[in-house]
Amino acid sequence: MSNPKAPNVIRNAKDSVFCDLFGKPEYLIQLYRSLHPEDKKAQEEDLTIVTLTSVFLKEIYNDLGFMIGNRLIVLQKRHFGDGE
Repeated sequence: MSNPKAPNVIRNAKDSVFCDLFGKPEYLIQLYRSLHPEDKKAQEEDLTIVTLTSVFLKEIYNDLGFMIGNRLIVLQKRHFGDGE
């Protein structure tokens, strides 16, 4: 059941902003360093953005996927239902 007082939010707009921002290596390296502060040697040049697509629908499958060194990191939107 949806909440009548909840604001009408365009959920894919938030997703688009996230993907657009962190799809840029200069911001993605900052996100990575926040998640892994122990990795002092990571540089923008070490990043490889890997975006998975649905084979059948030709749509983006994950919000953000990237490799750095031998690490694969995938950050995916969680779906909570109507009352998100």
